Amino acid sequence: ELAGVPVMVDGEQVGIMGLYHDITGLLKAQEDAEAANRAKSHFLANMSHELRTPLNAILGYSEMLAEEAAEDGNEGYVPDLQRIQSAGRHLLALINDVLDLSKIEAGKTELYLESFEVAGMVEDVTTTIRPLVKKRGNTFEIECPDDLGEMHSDLTKVRQILLNLLSNASKFTEDGTVSVVVTREQGEDGDWLTFQVCDTGIGMTPPQLARVFDAFAQAELSTTRNYGGTGLGLAITRRFSRILGGDVGAESELGEGSNFTLRLPARAPLAPQPDSDVSDDGEEGSGEAGTVLLVDDDPVARSLLRRMLAGAGFRVIEADNGTDGLRLAREERPDAITLDVIMPGIDGWATLATIRDDPELSDTPVIMLTVLDERPMGEALGASGYLTKPVNRQTLVETLREQCGLDRTIPS
Repeated sequence: ELAGVPVMVDGEQVGIMGLYHDITGLLKAQEDAEAANRAKSHFLANMSHELRTPLNAILGYSEMLAEEAAEDGNEGYVPDLQRIQSAGRHLLALINDVLDLSKIEAGKTELYLESFEVAGMVEDVTTTIRPLVKKRGNTFEIECPDDLGEMHSDLTKVRQILLNLLSNASKFTEDGTVSVVVTREQGEDGDWLTFQVCDTGIGMTPPQLARVFDAFAQAELSTTRNYGGTGLGLAITRRFSRILGGDVGAESELGEGSNFTLRLPARAPLAPQPDSDVSDDGEEGSGEAGTVLLVDDDPVARSLLRRMLAGAGFRVIEADNGTDGLRLAREERPDAITLDVIMPGIDGWATLATIRDDPELSDTPVIMLTVLDERPMGEALGASGYLTKPVNRQTLVETLREQCGLDRTIPS
């Protein structure tokens, strides 16, 4: 009865049935677009994992060939092989960023919530990033009151967000100032923490600013060429911020620097952290070459490392988080520790800092084993060695023997 009744839309007469079909078509198009986006995210997540296998061979064999070429006197091949390694590591960094982003888009990002002191967390982050800020001649200013209280959120992701923002500010600023200001405010929906990261660097134009949080976006081609990067850091930062119940925004002016403002709820409205466990399943090794503690939240990575080291004569013990890793280190007093960076709860940087501050553990060699290419940060925090995943068995074993002083004979 109403099919012929005219309806005014934007000053034009349309029939109700025509309007119905238009709306139905739009809803269907939206559903198709969302389904395509989910399929893309699943594809990227799966492909990122699949790409690691051949990349592991490329990195491993190029490293091995470079060593053999140097030993055989064919040093002319070494620079080319090192370029292959460098390109492979750059590709690995890109794959890891894509994997992070695709996991977020596919809804597979896990959160591990815990309570922690905000001031202490900020101090850890600024201590970690300080060498990178000063490396480019910048002044580092920090305004963080001691009475900011606690935050109940995912500590690892909050730290990663702040490290991304501060690293970004430092990268695009030279002989200038990088600052972070932290405040707490009360709202009707609870307390909120605001983190402002400012710099006096190159800044951005309005079009560049409009897409600064887009995936794979850098200001322009010359910026990528001069400063490097995959263009995913700020995209991941915004996604993590929103997953934690907050958001991040930016203000900038070309040549005048940038100001990033992160707002997060003091209590993230999400599920709590699952229980963790310690694992020492599988073969431990003879112990002829010493005892190594593996600290990594990825069971597949631990299994691979355990096989590598057990076959080389090491006794291997394991922990899947920093807290249990520290406990085992004090109980077992291993000859060396391998440490991942991205872990739930206490991440690798904080674990390393705790080890170096503990009189009982401070002399224990610690090898960072991570997908992050942050060697300067590891060295600044006192790491004995730094290896990026995927790691070659021979390189790992030689690193433990030579760099960490494990001078026992290691089986080949």
